[in-house]
Amino acid sequence: MIVAADDFARRFSMRPGGLMWLLGAGASAAADASHQKPLPSWQNPAVRRSLQEFLDGLDRFPPTGAPDEYAALFEAAYPSENDRRTYIAAKLNGAKPSYGHMALATFMKASRTKIAHFAEVGH
Repeated sequence: MIVAADDFARRFSMRPGGLMWLLGAGASAAADASHQKPLPSWQNPAVRRSLQEFLDGLDRFPPTGAPDEYAALFEAAYPSENDRRTYIAAKLNGAKPSYGHMALATFMKASRTKIAHFAEVGH
């Protein structure tokens, strides 16, 4: 749900512990953290299913949806920690935090919100 800034401020002041934050791909897009679009083949469900079946057949990665799935695949693609840092730095080069990132960070620093669980949604 999208609300106006004044409505958000009023709601937050009335129940700071009763709001849930969800910052997904849209927050990163607003921050311009992604300069490249995914390859069209990734958008094809048949291609994604075939790649997932291949990875599942290797029996060395966590199952689909596991909390450590993304990290395991990322580390397999970039075994060197330095290479992973370089990859992430290149993706974030020139990016600026969105309003949502800044608001959430401010509330976290002020101990006005908590993180209960962090997982990728929608796959």
